[in-house]
Amino acid sequence: MNPEEPKRGVKLSVTSRSPGSAPDLGPVDQMSRIGRVREGVRRRADGNSSRRRSDQSKVRRHRMQRKVIAMWSAVIGLVAFGALAAAFGLWLWSASKRAPDKSERVRSEDSSRAQKRSKFNSPSDRETLALVKRALAVRDPDEVAELIRPGSLSPAEVVTRLRDLERQEGKAVDLRWLSSVDKNGLSLEGVEVTCGGGANRRKRLALLTPDAAGVWKLDFPAYARLVEPSWDKLLAGDEPSAVVRVSVAQDRYFNGPFQNEREWAAYGMVSPDMEELLVGYCKRSSEQFQALERMWSTDDASVLRTTLEIRRVEGADRRQFQITRVLAEDWVMGEQPFDEAVAVGERSVSEPPAPPPAQPR
Repeated sequence: MNPEEPKRGVKLSVTSRSPGSAPDLGPVDQMSRIGRVREGVRRRADGNSSRRRSDQSKVRRHRMQRKVIAMWSAVIGLVAFGALAAAFGLWLWSASKRAPDKSERVRSEDSSRAQKRSKFNSPSDRETLALVKRALAVRDPDEVAELIRPGSLSPAEVVTRLRDLERQEGKAVDLRWLSSVDKNGLSLEGVEVTCGGGANRRKRLALLTPDAAGVWKLDFPAYARLVEPSWDKLLAGDEPSAVVRVSVAQDRYFNGPFQNEREWAAYGMVSPDMEELLVGYCKRSSEQFQALERMWSTDDASVLRTTLEIRRVEGADRRQFQITRVLAEDWVMGEQPFDEAVAVGERSVSEPPAPPPAQPR
């Protein structure tokens, strides 16, 4: 072994310190930086505090602005609500002054109709369908009175027309219950009857109503859409007037003797039994106008069924007729013509009660 070489396994300590230099204290050198770090932290903390105070001031201003806006919104809302309340109150006052008789009349009629409906129990939908099926199958005049209201027709004429309708349109293949309705002072049950098949299918409306004893029967004039005299005779000019069952809608066609729309009201009239659209007119001052408008005041539909008496007027074209009577609110005739009942109701409400007789002194 060479004595000049260091021995293996012995680690030499090498330092860069030169003679006369200060010793390396290691971590102790970091203590001099602690004060500077804390001073920077204080400066940042002061800045953050200033920003917080600024943010709080902005928040307070925003809150104040929201309060002011909310206050003015409440004031404006109260003023608007007061104006609306005043306008609504004025409208109610004017409406009560304008037509108190109408609301009273409607309540009276509704009450009387409710009493009439409660007088006889309506059949169920199955019972209604069975009654219609039996009535349409009647072929013996002696059975007509039990199931059918013949109107102005004899029992033999009812049977003949039932047979003719079945031959022309086919047998009834489907019956669909519609609803219970109350028209023209009558309680009605409606059934849609589909006859025939394929492209030749035809539909009719069967309406049942109770008689004086409470027996529900099919109204045959309504089912047959009876027109007296016939459409052919009326449209050909052979008859000056007729009683027709039609669907009506408010119209705007004014021409010929009916060109003054301030004097006349126009109504389109259609029927499945004719291809033409007819126009009926009645004077705005007439009971017929009041009756027709009364129908729309109690029904939301734009097209309504009604039974009318119409006649020709000199100078009118073949499609124009004057409506001289409103006989029924639907296709079933009641005991009293509808326009007459409406007129009586108008007079009974609008006329003041008669003063009591003077008492002798």
